[in-house]
Amino acid sequence: MLTKITDDGLYLDVAQLSVGCDYKKVCLVRDVKSGMTVYQDGYYTFYVKDCNANIIAARLFNPKDFLEDGFDAMYLKGKPVQMEFTAQIYNGSWSCIVHSISVYTGDFDFARFYGIAPAVDYEFLNKVYSHPVTPNFYSGKRLSAFCDGRVDGVAKIFESATRILMNYAGVIDSDRLFKDFNKAFDSYVRYKQQEENFGLATAEDVVKLLQPLLLEDDSGIIIEAFYALIGMQEPKNLYAHAIADAVGMAIKMFHLIYLEKAMPCGSTLQFDGGILVKY
Repeated sequence: MLTKITDDGLYLDVAQLSVGCDYKKVCLVRDVKSGMTVYQDGYYTFYVKDCNANIIAARLFNPKDFLEDGFDAMYLKGKPVQMEFTAQIYNGSWSCIVHSISVYTGDFDFARFYGIAPAVDYEFLNKVYSHPVTPNFYSGKRLSAFCDGRVDGVAKIFESATRILMNYAGVIDSDRLFKDFNKAFDSYVRYKQQEENFGLATAEDVVKLLQPLLLEDDSGIIIEAFYALIGMQEPKNLYAHAIADAVGMAIKMFHLIYLEKAMPCGSTLQFDGGILVKY
């Protein structure tokens, strides 16, 4: 087995990895999943962020060897860890075969690992909407579903979806469209915040989010768009279609952009929506 000889820093940086080399690096665990191999052996997948906010999968096989020592994989979610691993390319992207993983207790630059979304044009947003409060509400906010958890990711998706919807201004009632979008998106963000805080959003949480929407003039369309955004039903009304498609496209494209950044040149990656090739 090859061993990386050069010291290229404490933090994980996928741009510095070589296939088959061993490393000991510090990174941030974004999420943890468990699974079973075809041989019915268990494993954990840690979705870790490197120092440039790229996300890669790190898999720990035979976890029973660690569980006997009181290992709790879920405890690592959201925490900096030190990881010993072998680098490989799997499904067109960098991934890690983990040999050991534990909480890192030294100084850690969280902001570097969270990453920052592209600059948000608040001047543009404040011209579109009647007051600046709602766009600025998202300033600095980060959630995993928006720009892969980067700071200002929520605001960037809000801006990007707004720009997509601008294409329909003058074709359909733009005042109505942006008002409905504003309300539906706000509820969607609150829903995703609930998921992030507690692991899921219950039916009771959805009811609470719907209550203020029932007072809106366009409550039917706003609720329909909200349901479409959280995947509960397909949109039917024209405005609900426009809102759901705009947000979905913005989220998808930024996710693909960040996926492609973490891919080695010449690789091919299969994802839920198709195939991504990096030339």
